[in-house]
Amino acid sequence: MNSFKNLEKIHEEAKRYFIPFCEDLLSSIGGEIASISVYGSVASGEFIPSNSDINSVFVLNNIDFNFLRKSHQAVTAGIKRKITAPLFLTGQLIQNSADVFPMEFSEIKENHILIYGIDFFSSLVISEKALRLQCEQQIKGKILLLRQAYLESGGKSKQLEAIMVNSISSIFPLFRSALRIKGLIPPVSKDELIVNVGREFGMDSSIFIDILRDKKGDARIGKRECDSAFEAYMEELQKLADIIDAL
Repeated sequence: MNSFKNLEKIHEEAKRYFIPFCEDLLSSIGGEIASISVYGSVASGEFIPSNSDINSVFVLNNIDFNFLRKSHQAVTAGIKRKITAPLFLTGQLIQNSADVFPMEFSEIKENHILIYGIDFFSSLVISEKALRLQCEQQIKGKILLLRQAYLESGGKSKQLEAIMVNSISSIFPLFRSALRIKGLIPPVSKDELIVNVGREFGMDSSIFIDILRDKKGDARIGKRECDSAFEAYMEELQKLADIIDAL
């Protein structure tokens, strides 16, 4: 019998699909699995059934191509249940790559639930210098992509709105990393996160709040005209990029 733990912390709907998924992998390749954790919305308490994906990380003793072959069927079935293909890592890779993936590993370290085996992330040391550098690179890269998307949209309002709504989720890890660089613990709530970043970095939070509400279906992007909203979005991200660059 598999020794799962902390299942009471996971949303019932996520648990309904994810535990059988884990059991399938453990039955076929269990000897190589040292740890299983969920992260993202399942761990933060913001999981929305039928809408949220289930993100997980499996730490293995060894990864070879035969392992991937054996995992293929279970992972394919899981994707149909909105279980994103897991991150397959080894303990050595985690230790050796904390300076390469500081943002990604910080996200998992601060927001994960261990459900099987050993916790490889809670004691992981992540370099603030590496985190600042990746955060700067990611913000500037996002700005470049948004500029391209704006040009490709032809300035059409529906397309501009879609670009903002579809991109906002990728902004939140940047906001959390920016707060971590300042030695702060990011809040779980996205609304609180936006407000905290605005306060700490002297940014106008309103455009991000408007886009988040639009994404949730609460409203369109405030009462803003889409072109001016996009301009505000870009300006505030550039402001954050400049501040992170100067730290």
